Amino acid sequence: MEFELAQESVKASNELIESSESIKQLCKQIVSEGVVLLENDGLLPLNNKKIALFGRCQINSFYAGYGSGGDVKAGHKVSILEGLMNIGCDVNQKLANEYINWTKNNVPDEGTWGCWPLCFEEMPIEEEFIKTISTESEAAVVVIGRSAGEDRDIKVEKGSWYLNDNEVQLLTLVKKYFSKICVLINSGSIMDMTQIKSFNPNAVAYIWQGGQEMGNGVAEVLFGNVSPSGKLT
Repeated sequence: MEFELAQESVKASNELIESSESIKQLCKQIVSEGVVLLENDGLLPLNNKKIALFGRCQINSFYAGYGSGGDVKAGHKVSILEGLMNIGCDVNQKLANEYINWTKNNVPDEGTWGCWPLCFEEMPIEEEFIKTISTESEAAVVVIGRSAGEDRDIKVEKGSWYLNDNEVQLLTLVKKYFSKICVLINSGSIMDMTQIKSFNPNAVAYIWQGGQEMGNGVAEVLFGNVSPSGKLT
């Protein structure tokens, strides 16, 4: 009897694992197909290109909209950086390590209910370092993160509707040293795009807040494995 129960337990566990994997694949598919590609002059897909990934939201990504759903604790979360690494992207490791170390020591305050952050503080980065990274990379991908939600609307101010000063400085320096730039908007709501357009990026995509498989889903689009079919309302 105990042996039979053990067999049933193993069977149930295997079925749960298979179910979990199928859910992950579905989540990733939803993310990929929901991406809105606003601009692409041929930079994408990124296959075989050495990429410099900028912006702290490559690691501290916004995964969900705020409100009651924003308090859900996912079993795992795949960041933009992790997703690109998982798919085999040639990410500039020197730059990635700078963001990994900085974010470990500067954990973002995710706030309490109704007091969600509109954005996270960006990592300071020296011009000379960006110049060096540009000599080692073929293209730059810059992740801009925003959040808004229930009882915490977008504000017509820097760091919400507008880029903040650190983001402007980052994009200015990236534009100065890179000839190929892709901007990813990690946000569940809109923001002023005229500022971003002024930097004349080669590609711009709204990747939204895609939940636990966001990084993997976005990577599929950036590598051309999935055609983004998201539309603006």
